[in-house]
Formats: sequence, C-alpha cells, structure tokens
Amino acid sequence: MTTAMQNRAKQLKNAKRGGYVPTIAKDINKHKVQKIKRALEEAKQIASELEDEAFEFDDQVSMQKAIGAITVIELIEQALNSAH
Repeated sequence: MTTAMQNRAKQLKNAKRGGYVPTIAKDINKHKVQKIKRALEEAKQIASELEDEAFEFDDQVSMQKAIGAITVIELIEQALNSAH
C-alpha cells in the first residue's frame, strides 16, 4: 500500500472514532493554486515577449501596455503567495 493510501486509511479510521475528519479540499486548492501559478508564469512570458517586440519596433504604447501587464501579473502573484 502506498504512503498516500496508508494515510487515507488512517484518516478514515480516525474519523470513525470521532477524530480527524478527512477532506480533499486542501489537495484540490493546492492543485488550483499550482494551475494559477503556471498560467500567470505563461502570461508573464508572453507579456515579456510583447515588450521585447515593442522595444524592437520602437512602439511606446505597446511597450507601456506590456509593462503594465507584467506589473499586474506580478501583483497577482504576490497576492497569491501571501494568501497561500
């Protein structure tokens, strides 16, 4: 039996005795946070590429938008990290 399965069996046994009530919410939330972090990292990479292209073509408006997007992404990441 794997460790995860053993832990789950212990949790269920304890729950029957009135101890720990097992939930999977923590695991689900952890998975959601990981997915959000991956999406934010991908968005940051795309915004950085746009910033590089804007610099190359000397497009100030696009560059400012890319920098703004990167800033927003970083703020979201900070909020996510402080909440987690």
